[in-house]
Amino acid sequence: MASVSETDSSIIITFDNKPGYDKIYNQAYFSLLDLEIINPKVEKTGGGGSVYVGGKTLIETTIDNTESVVNSSVEGLSKKTGEWIDTSEKSQEDLIGKFYPNDTIQIEIKKKPKTRVVTLVEELREFSNAPIQITRFKSGLEYQDLENIVKDVYIQLSYFDFLNIEVSGLQSRSIYKVNDRYLFITDSEMEEKTADNENTMLRDFQRLIIELMGEEYERGRGLEKMKRLEKTAMYNYMNRLNDGVINIW
Repeated sequence: MASVSETDSSIIITFDNKPGYDKIYNQAYFSLLDLEIINPKVEKTGGGGSVYVGGKTLIETTIDNTESVVNSSVEGLSKKTGEWIDTSEKSQEDLIGKFYPNDTIQIEIKKKPKTRVVTLVEELREFSNAPIQITRFKSGLEYQDLENIVKDVYIQLSYFDFLNIEVSGLQSRSIYKVNDRYLFITDSEMEEKTADNENTMLRDFQRLIIELMGEEYERGRGLEKMKRLEKTAMYNYMNRLNDGVINIW
């Protein structure tokens, strides 16, 4: 689990480094949600010293408008991802060096005024105390709340998918609300996508969506649980997840 601390001007997220993390948790990843990184670095407690995530030259390719990502074509996001890979590979050796098992990654994010950091678990606890209304899910979330969460997670999972990486550990406890955006930090190892694991991330996402509605997840019955949402963007997206497509909103 990541640990989170705050100062007056920044949010500091620290988590254990694992193989593959240094290729993902960099300037490009956090810019997906328009999060401004102040001082991203890998603390090498096992090997001594630290290096900055992003290398000597920070990755400058960012997505300026998150909504354009949500509505963009697969080809457009794929092109952006390719630019990030090209940029990061040029300095990858200089960027990280060897992997040390005891390393921690520390990310410092510029804090917006009057914002706070909570885990999605904590936020759901607050929603669960909301007055019961016909427009709310059992969890207490309204439709727009659910869509906001799912859109942000979708953007991040699409990034993993384009990099051909399969990530597990997608749960409400691994999602943090930072500057009103929903940031996913896994605590599991990343793997190259194979025929054996290619549905792990997709299945975890379906489970998360159903649980965010306050429903019990039953494999293969996601659309049935969302029957009341027919003709909504969320229902259409769940339908695509059923077809094995995770990266088209």
